Amino acid sequence: MSRKNNRIVKSNNSWHRELQLKKIKITMVVVVVALCISVLAGAAVLWSETGKNKIADPLLQVSSALESQTESEAEREEPFELVVASESSKLPDYYKAQPVDFAGIEVDARILPSLQAMIEAAKKSGVDLNAKEGYVSAEEEDRIFAEKVAALVEEQGYTQVRAEETVQKEYGRGGYSERQTGLTVWFTADSEEEASAAAHWLSNYAVDYGFILRYPDNHASDTGKSYDPLAYRYVGKEHAKKICQFSMCLEDYVSYLAVR
Repeated sequence: MSRKNNRIVKSNNSWHRELQLKKIKITMVVVVVALCISVLAGAAVLWSETGKNKIADPLLQVSSALESQTESEAEREEPFELVVASESSKLPDYYKAQPVDFAGIEVDARILPSLQAMIEAAKKSGVDLNAKEGYVSAEEEDRIFAEKVAALVEEQGYTQVRAEETVQKEYGRGGYSERQTGLTVWFTADSEEEASAAAHWLSNYAVDYGFILRYPDNHASDTGKSYDPLAYRYVGKEHAKKICQFSMCLEDYVSYLAVR
């Protein structure tokens, strides 16, 4: 009987140990599973944040690039007195002329004091500077251009292409013309002698008032216009002196400044 009891006790003890081992194993499995879940959750959060950053980074880069581009464009804006408009160079969109009436024409308000001072100085020297033309809107320029082309075709028998090329030497198309700047003044005279006197005075003294010859001789390939001794453009005294010193036209001077 004693031996039998011993076997029962041993059997019970063995069963308890196995049960405890099973509980320990289950606990360990639960712990491991919990750890795995925790690790996976952390990884998911990390991936989520990283993913957001990866998505956000390109957006930030694009935004930054656009801001830089805007700043760059703003930096590229020329001072008003150096804008260029020609048959190969459209007047910049940022440029806004400020036309005011003066002696029967319109000019940009910003050049008026210098223009008046120059005309008065010439008059004191016995030279009359009669302003013939200044600011012309793009719409009006297109109208004038079309009228002159039509006249050459109908009255002179020019082809359309030849007529446009001929008119282009004096007038431009709207938005591609110096007249839209309001910064150039075309002078006139009643006689060749007076025109010669005006051209001579201007060539010597216009620079002192910030004006330059807009369409100089030997620069037609740069300006796109024929030589005009009575067309003067305001660029400011500092730029006017340098342009005269370098014997440049406006197009050459602006290009020179851009690569300095």
